[in-house]
Amino acid sequence: MGDSLSFILISLVNSLLFMAAMTNLLLFPLRLNIKLFIYLYILLCQIFFAPQLGQYIIFFTIGGAILIIAASNKHYVINSLFALMGYLIAIFINYVLVTFLNLIGITVFDVTSNNNYYFIFAVVYTIITCIVSQLFGRYLRDLFAQHKLIFSKEILTLFISEIIVCTSIFAYNIIQGEQEGYPTEIVYFNAILFGTFFIITFIIFFFSLRIMYKNQELEFIKQQKQSLEEYVKKVDDLYQDTRIFKHDYINILSTMQYYIDDDDIDNLKTFFRTKILPSSEALTNKDSIIGKLSNIKVLELKSILYAKLISAMNQKLNITLEIQEEINSISMDMLDLSTVIGAFMDNAIEAAKASEDKKLLILLIYNNESVTIVISNSAPVIDIKLDAIYNKDVTYKEGHSGLGLYSSNKILDKYSNVIHSTNYNYNIFTQTLEICTQHNTEEV
Repeated sequence: MGDSLSFILISLVNSLLFMAAMTNLLLFPLRLNIKLFIYLYILLCQIFFAPQLGQYIIFFTIGGAILIIAASNKHYVINSLFALMGYLIAIFINYVLVTFLNLIGITVFDVTSNNNYYFIFAVVYTIITCIVSQLFGRYLRDLFAQHKLIFSKEILTLFISEIIVCTSIFAYNIIQGEQEGYPTEIVYFNAILFGTFFIITFIIFFFSLRIMYKNQELEFIKQQKQSLEEYVKKVDDLYQDTRIFKHDYINILSTMQYYIDDDDIDNLKTFFRTKILPSSEALTNKDSIIGKLSNIKVLELKSILYAKLISAMNQKLNITLEIQEEINSISMDMLDLSTVIGAFMDNAIEAAKASEDKKLLILLIYNNESVTIVISNSAPVIDIKLDAIYNKDVTYKEGHSGLGLYSSNKILDKYSNVIHSTNYNYNIFTQTLEICTQHNTEEV
């Protein structure tokens, strides 16, 4: 293989490697044209500047790629962080391969001085890096979507600082290794150093994820407590309104008796329409819906339904709530259940608000075998397949991310005792969730 041809082929492969490593881990994936632009940028750096700069080209390729990633997405801090993580993974894989070759008697010089060996090494290195980064990136996106994890400012600052320090140390050692000809001692030293930093980095990362998950649980408990306090206050207000209505009941009957005795039908009709009907509606509409939640003894479910129903009422939706029996327990993790019901209710409210009928129906059925939750709503015309709405980044609502139903579906996949179905007929969208009791089906 000629030197010029091998140089171009190796540059093509290496550019693909670093582009994949720095984009596969992104929590907010880039469009294909942006990835292509990053690839071309790295390729140009490899072809025109790498021969003169050597490993110093790292600062240009990594820095330029980070700038492109940051400029192409509003989540530039998070994406830049995970792009650097991808680079660290690529370097770690490189040193694993180089250390393995040294152990079997093949030095870095042996590889780089032979174009055929160097090309084979580059291809193997690229394939492994692409597979590892793609799988790990998919795992991270599913994890963040499923648990709706959000970096706090403190954790993000700590992690970015640690990643920048690691990247700088890696780059410095790579440059020093090139200047000294990659002797075996330095290869082993760098492998141990990089491996240690790599392990520490990912321990910090997963420890940070654990903290974020705990913070999310605390926030969930806080919101649940707030919703329950509002619910208790609402029930107390309903009780006070009932007492007032009971107190006024005798006066109302006396007034009606007066009109009846005088055969004053016109004034009786007026009194009924202006005094009795408004009072009746006040007791039977919003308060009736809130009162029905008393049949739910599972506080977490009551809390999320209360919060979403108040939101639906504020948006003037026509709400029907039916709870046929008391619900005392549900065989599902409460945080998972609240996340799923919250996502279903959010979608139902948004769709109902955009429809002509503005209808929202919530039905809960309890028996010894299962709890069935039905959320049904009027909806505008949906022009995508039902199966597709659970895919990531797919939504039938303008301006929405499409992660709500996707993350809900990932949560439900964990449970063998949960049967979930979706239907859309005659502009009515229905989500049905049947949660079998634990003694029938074990939770995965």
